[in-house]
This record gives sequence, structure tokens and C-alpha cells, in this order.
Amino acid sequence: METKRRNFSEGDDLLLLKQAVAVKPYKEKHGKVVAQWEGVAASLVSSAEFSRANLGGKTAQNRFNLLVDSARKKMKVAKRASGVEEAYTEKDQLLDDIIAEINDFQHAKTLAKDVAATKALANEKAGEVVRQLAVERLKRGAPDGNDTPLDSPAKPNKFAKIAQVLAEHKEQELTFRREQWKVEREDRLEAERLRRQETDRF
Repeated sequence: METKRRNFSEGDDLLLLKQAVAVKPYKEKHGKVVAQWEGVAASLVSSAEFSRANLGGKTAQNRFNLLVDSARKKMKVAKRASGVEEAYTEKDQLLDDIIAEINDFQHAKTLAKDVAATKALANEKAGEVVRQLAVERLKRGAPDGNDTPLDSPAKPNKFAKIAQVLAEHKEQELTFRREQWKVEREDRLEAERLRRQETDRF
């Protein structure tokens, strides 16, 4: 009696990658990832082209991660190697697209975190400066007890000016980082385009 084949075939891998591209579970928030992969697995099992009779979401996710990791390693080897390259298959194309999409998603997520952290830090620093200047102005009150009001129009509002300078500095820094990420992304896409052209020559 033949035992059921439990390994993924090339066709199974291709179907898994296509379904992953359609659903994009790798771009979901942490609490929704498991449910998305369960949906991917259910769709694959229901397909007549899929060879496995059973598949769980965790197994599908692990297989996907293995394929992506192997493709990343293959890319590194290809960059160092010279001469005739292997045939560029539909599976390779899907993995290249997925990796580029994952990289862009991770870069965008990291940038968003940096933006939030930088803005929070700018607000914190601005608050510290305001408090320090307020204390200094109180200490510089007139000896006869007639202190100049904090909101007196006779003195420039140093609080607002310093806070504005800090905010502008942080905004410039964030703009630079956004542009840097954009350039890096374009460089990756151009490198991938050239690699595909080189592969097509063979």
C-alpha cells in the first residue's frame, strides 16, 4: 500500500506562492497572521491541483518562509557567481516579487516607527525646553515682586521659537530618511531588473 506523499511538489510550491501573493498574509498585523495563513491552507487543500490532502496554516507559513529564505540565499550566491546561470522559472519570478514586496513593507513599517518615535522625542524635548525656560523667567522676576507676566508681549516668546526649531529639525531629518529609503528601493528594483535581463540572455 502506497503512503500519501507529504513533501511539497514544485506544483504545490507554485500554488502556495500564488495564494500567498493573493492574500498577502506576510503584510498582516501580528494578531491576524495566523488566521490569514489558515485561510491560505484551506484554499490550497480545496484545490484539485494541490497534491496534499491536509495542510495547516502553520505548515503553509513554514513552507513559505523556507522558500523565501532559500530564494534570498540564492540571490546572494548569484551576485557572487559568474558564467551561465540557472533557468529563470515562474517560481523564481514569484519569489523575487514576494521578496521585493516584503522588503518594501518592512522598510515602510520601520520608517513609520521611526517617524512616530522621532516626533514623540521632539515633543518631549520641546516640553523640557519650555519648562526650563519658564523656570528661568520666573527666577528673573523683579526684586520688588512685580514680576513680568509670562505672557507679556514685551518679551519674545522663546518657548514657541525653540519648540518650532526642534520640530523643523526633526521634520528635515525624517524627510531625508524618507528620500533615502526611496532611493534604496529604486536601486533594488534596478538591480533586480538588470539581473533578470542578464538571466534572459542565457
